[in-house]
Amino acid sequence: MTDLPALAVDRLPAHAADGPPPRFLLLYGSARPGSFSHLLAEEVARLLRHLGGETRLFDPATLPPPGSPPGDAATAELHAAALWSDAQFWCSPENYGTVSAVLKHQLDSCPPVVEGRPLFGGKPLATAQVCGAGPSFNTTMALATIGRWLGMFVTPSLVCVPQVQTQFEGGRLKASPFYDQLVDLAEELFKVTVALRAGRGALLDRYSKRA
Repeated sequence: MTDLPALAVDRLPAHAADGPPPRFLLLYGSARPGSFSHLLAEEVARLLRHLGGETRLFDPATLPPPGSPPGDAATAELHAAALWSDAQFWCSPENYGTVSAVLKHQLDSCPPVVEGRPLFGGKPLATAQVCGAGPSFNTTMALATIGRWLGMFVTPSLVCVPQVQTQFEGGRLKASPFYDQLVDLAEELFKVTVALRAGRGALLDRYSKRA
């Protein structure tokens, strides 16, 4: 039995990527168990694994409160996962027209560079949001702005799942145009990651950084 019941698998074959499987870190913007941003991130992770990638989802509930002393295990785990990743996916509920504090706290817990290696720079990023009411792209655009500020390559697709409480059944996103858009986003992120991975070092080699 497929783990992707809403997917027409014959229309989305696995990709034969050169080298090791591309690695994806997925962040979501709620610490509430069973949150819709978490469920949406899990849907994207399944699609990326189907395409041939490896995935890690970080649990934001493990992070200490903002302003805590540095050096805790959860923050180190987040840094390690960001370094491990070739690309990232961020999903947040829209809270008062923008990114949730939970997702912003995860990003604020990460410096741009750890041990001389960028956590975000030069990596592809896809963004999505969930809304309890009508559609909006405020949060996806805010996440894209953060990603660009960090030097990431933000993919063109932006996904919003409105009235999200009606779009899931049994913890899974139902077959719908919103699901199709999510598949497009995952496929786009996978393809961009494969295309850019080999040249990431060259993309980070810039005139202003050379001695």
